Amino acid sequence: MRPILCLADDLTGGASLAAGIGEMGGPSRIGFTPGSAGVLDAGMRDLPPEGIHGRIARALSHQSVERDSIVAFRIDSGGLSPVGLYLESALEVLGPHARACVMPVHPGVRRGYADGALSLGDDRRSWKLSVRRAAPQVVPLEDVRSPELGQRLPNGPVLLFEGITQRDVMRVAAVVRSLPGPLVVADPGPLTLALRRFELPPIRTLAVVGSTSDLTREQVRVSQEVLGLEAVYLDVDGALEDQGVWSAVVEKVAARLQTQPCVGVITSSSEQGGERPGEGEEVSLLLGEVAATVVRKGIVDALYLSGGHVARAVGDALEATGLTDLREMDVLASYGRLEGGIASGMPVALKGGGIGDGFTMVRLLERVDWLAASAAAGRRNSHAAEGRP
Repeated sequence: MRPILCLADDLTGGASLAAGIGEMGGPSRIGFTPGSAGVLDAGMRDLPPEGIHGRIARALSHQSVERDSIVAFRIDSGGLSPVGLYLESALEVLGPHARACVMPVHPGVRRGYADGALSLGDDRRSWKLSVRRAAPQVVPLEDVRSPELGQRLPNGPVLLFEGITQRDVMRVAAVVRSLPGPLVVADPGPLTLALRRFELPPIRTLAVVGSTSDLTREQVRVSQEVLGLEAVYLDVDGALEDQGVWSAVVEKVAARLQTQPCVGVITSSSEQGGERPGEGEEVSLLLGEVAATVVRKGIVDALYLSGGHVARAVGDALEATGLTDLREMDVLASYGRLEGGIASGMPVALKGGGIGDGFTMVRLLERVDWLAASAAAGRRNSHAAEGRP
């Protein structure tokens, strides 16, 4: 695993980064002393330039910085951090062969960067970066989203990546991780977490959504936009009348999971959305059987279940005896592991059908992905279908 040394310029931001690292099996700790385990809170955002340089030099002198190391600065997503000073100090300490990559993008709070401006929700704010009195080389959004991103990278010492969605972040991480070190990264957290995520195995998540409220539809839309969720729509009336309909959905979901990391079964009368014609226990049982049938194929590592009745139906279909290791992320939004049955130990996220905001589903999908990725190999993939914990 490529060493990543994490420094934060603010305690709350650093704690958030440390929590994400902990979800992926690393130390969920933020320390105040250089050389201690976990993320280091350097507390330097408001210091004068000489104070910033001293903090960074002292922090790196207490770490074993190897040739392939990544030094990651957790910066403010609203543009408050003096990023140029951080990079100048780190590059001076690490030597002439070091490079830096900056990506001021935080999709989970609707903060992106494109055309020289930070997008903060619906607002845009001009943001410029200067390192050693020179502007970095910008990698525009069209290049970030190109399959040839690796071949389009400039050769300069400091690269500034545009981006909006989590898929943009993952594309950049896939290329940045292959750059020779020492390497300096500055971002609000998502790029650093994505770099760590790439050190773990790929995970396939099945989402089962039983609600068709406006909020749920918005959560599905945001998950498609931010994470690339592949939606497979289930015509409930047709499936209740004809087993061939839901069998076709099962095969479609299974096929999508072979190539996509996250696929959702969404109740609707068409792929354009619309009100669900069926209601009640029959619908929940149907979704439970669909989910269990897909899981038995051995291609699911984690589950996201929206709606209490749907969640229970899926649990019963998988012969689970309960849920364990539960953690609440938000009101009526929690995640843990299935206990007992044919998918014992599988990470699962639960959310009330009309609960949360547009990004609640995104955050839960990320959590169960990290939880599954950091699990022992015997708790992933086909092992669940064979009934092994």
